[in-house]
Amino acid sequence: MKSQGASSILVFTLLFAGLFAFYALWISPEERNALLGGSNINASSNTSSVIPKDKSLYSTTIGHVGIATGSTPSGTTEIQNIKASYPKKSNLLDSVETKVLPATSLSSGKYSYTLQSLDEKLDSIDVSLSVDDFVGTPNIKISVSGKNYLYTPANKQEYKVSIPISELKKGNVIEVSCVWTGFKFWEAESCSVKNLKIESVLYEDESRSVLKDFSMLDWTGTPGTLRVLFKSNTTQNSGKLSIKINEIKLYEDNPETKDTFYVIESTTDSVGLKRDYNQLKVETEQGGVYDLSSFKIQVYAVLSTEINKTIYFSVPEEKYSSAKGFTINMDILEILDAGAFEIQIPGKVTKYLSAEDIKLGLNQINISKSYIEQGTNKIMLYSSTGRFNIGALDISYY
Repeated sequence: MKSQGASSILVFTLLFAGLFAFYALWISPEERNALLGGSNINASSNTSSVIPKDKSLYSTTIGHVGIATGSTPSGTTEIQNIKASYPKKSNLLDSVETKVLPATSLSSGKYSYTLQSLDEKLDSIDVSLSVDDFVGTPNIKISVSGKNYLYTPANKQEYKVSIPISELKKGNVIEVSCVWTGFKFWEAESCSVKNLKIESVLYEDESRSVLKDFSMLDWTGTPGTLRVLFKSNTTQNSGKLSIKINEIKLYEDNPETKDTFYVIESTTDSVGLKRDYNQLKVETEQGGVYDLSSFKIQVYAVLSTEINKTIYFSVPEEKYSSAKGFTINMDILEILDAGAFEIQIPGKVTKYLSAEDIKLGLNQINISKSYIEQGTNKIMLYSSTGRFNIGALDISYY
C-alpha cells in the first residue's frame, strides 16, 4: 500500500510540473521572469502597451544615438527679458449662435449687419462662422455692399475673412449668404450656420521688435558652429516670429508648442559673430505675443562626431485625413551621457529636448499635423551633447 501511495504522489507531482511548464511557455517573458523569481533590468516602458494597434503607423528599434564623449560649447551667452508683443484686440459687434439660411433658385438666405459707425484707427472687421450642415450644393458667400470677400462651395468647416478697414465705410452692409447652385430649380437648398461672429480688430504694437546687444567674451574667436536655443512661454502665436543676429535672419516661423526648446543652427561666419559686440533682433508679425525664456547663444569650435539615425515612414490617405496630430513614442533604455536630444523633420521643424526633459522609459513627443505629409515622411534623431540607447520607437496618430 505504501508503494502504491508513493507512486500516486510521484504521478501527481510530474503532472503538476508538466502543467506548470506548459503554462510558463505561453505567458509573456515579463510575466515568466516574475513567476520564476527574476527581476526586470529594463527601466523603460513598452511602447506597444500604450499605443492602440489601429493608431500605430510605424515601429522600429533605434539603438545608440549621440556622441562618444559629449561636446562642450567654446562660448555661450544667455539673454534675458525678450518679449515681442503685437497682440490682437477685438471687440464683438454682433453674433448669432445658430441660423439656417434657406436658398432657392430665386433668392438666397441671408444674414445682414449694418456698420453703424466706423473707427478709422481699426485694422479690420473680421467675419467668422462654421457650417454645421447643408442641403444640396450651395455656396457660402461673405460680401460687403456687393463686393465678395468669400464665395466657395459650402463644407462642414470654419470660415473666416478679414476685411481691411480701408475698404469699409459707415453704413456698409455685411452679408453672409447661402447661394443656390442646384440644377433642379424647384428644389430648395440650405446652409446651417453656427457661431457667426462679426468683430472689430485692432493690432496694438506694444513691442513687436526687440533689440538686444550681446558679447561672446568667453569665445576664443575660432570659427565654428552657432546654435540658438529658445523657449516660448506663451501660446498666442498667430503672427510669425523672426530671429536675426547682426541683421542675418536665422528663423521665421510660428513656434507651435509652449515651453518646448527650439534650436537654430548656423555658423559664426555666416552671421559675422564677434567677441565684443553683436546685436540680436526678435520681431513678431501682427497677432504674435512671444515671451521667450532660456534664450541661449552657443558656439562650438568643433562638434564631436555624432551617431544620427534617419527613419522614413508613410501615412496613408485615410489615416492622414482623420488624424489631428502625430506622436513619436520613444523608449529610452539607457542614458549613457546626459545631454540634449533633437528630433528634426528636415526643412520644417526641430524639436529640442533638454537633458531635464528626457527620462528613462517612454518619452512621447507630439508633432503638429502641419509638419507631417500624406505619403512618405523623413525624421532625423540626433544629439550633439549626449548619448542614448533607444529601444522601440513607434509613430502613431491621434
